[in-house]
Amino acid sequence: MMGLDFYSLKKTVGKALFMLFVFVLVLDPTGSILHLKNITFVLLVAYNMVCFRPDFSKLPIIVAVFSVILLSWVFATIQDVHLDTEATMGIFKAIAPLLLLLWIREYDLLSLARLPMALTATLVVVLYWLAVSAEEIEAALYIYVTSNGEDTIMMSHRSFLGVEVFAMYYKSIVSFILVFAFCVAAFFDRSRRNIGIILCTVLFVQAYIISGSRTMMLLPFFLFGVIGYRKFKDKRYFKYILYPFLFVFAIAFVVLLFMLIMEKGESSNMVKYAHLGSYWDLFSSHPQYLLFGQGPGSAFYSEGFRKMTTVTEWTYLELLRYFGIFSLVIIYVFYRPLFQFWKHFNDDVAYAVFWGYLAYLLIAGTNPLLLSSTGMLVLLIAYSYVEKLEQGAKGGDIS
Repeated sequence: MMGLDFYSLKKTVGKALFMLFVFVLVLDPTGSILHLKNITFVLLVAYNMVCFRPDFSKLPIIVAVFSVILLSWVFATIQDVHLDTEATMGIFKAIAPLLLLLWIREYDLLSLARLPMALTATLVVVLYWLAVSAEEIEAALYIYVTSNGEDTIMMSHRSFLGVEVFAMYYKSIVSFILVFAFCVAAFFDRSRRNIGIILCTVLFVQAYIISGSRTMMLLPFFLFGVIGYRKFKDKRYFKYILYPFLFVFAIAFVVLLFMLIMEKGESSNMVKYAHLGSYWDLFSSHPQYLLFGQGPGSAFYSEGFRKMTTVTEWTYLELLRYFGIFSLVIIYVFYRPLFQFWKHFNDDVAYAVFWGYLAYLLIAGTNPLLLSSTGMLVLLIAYSYVEKLEQGAKGGDIS
């Protein structure tokens, strides 16, 4: 009995530490405000090393990713490619949370991450409406978030379909996707739906809408669409309402997406497209980079920025540039959970998480999200849920 109680105590403390780590990651993704990312990570790893037996079946994943980065660094050194030391170390530091895969079976991160992310979403929404209510507050907030040199919050006034709106993008909201997908699935399930789920769903939707980012703004519509379709497609007479609605919704979605992409003054699109030509020039001049990579932290000249840069928003092309053909290993590690979710497609939560995770991987294609602390957080949540599915547990505690 004492042993059982002690194990329960270890689990409780471990959950609390993991929740704290998640909260620090999503509240301060750049580490420039709280400066607690390293401390909480080391504390969490040390605690798990002492209290829980590692799952060495996850070791090949960790070794593979670190080996790819290390090998590309060696190849770059052999080719005498200049590497930005800070950028190179930043990549190693960003993937460090992969070590937590050794103990991921001990935690249900889809559940543990809900409270930290809901609190962060609450902060984002409150700050947004405060900034909207008074220009003085907006100015003070802007000065604060830009004074540290890293924009944890990106604020702007955008012309949205001809109407000027204030937008506030919080860097970590993309990491909410799997938890948000779970909340949407629970929202449609009468047995799971409660006040907590409703509040979390409303908060996440607001956080995405006010971001001003095209993909983030469209994300709630996408998830509500695919999950709602699954829920109601077999209802009697509903198809007579559903299919006309889906047709109109699809047209509206495409038109909205097209208008957002082609919106006048949207300079980011021109920058992104200019990057593509520069990648072509680089690989044409140095075809060996397609095999061995240019190296982590390497720079190349991009017409998009009109200067040398170590990173662009084309994530998968960046992986190819950094690591060459070995980037397929990293891509496999990220896409592997999708196949597990697909195997459990009959489960409503697995279905929702599948679409949420797929959306994240697509969004990551045009945003530098994979090899980052938020990217590692999403990956950990995905593998945590894979563990839960493999253990035969369906859904989760949504209280």
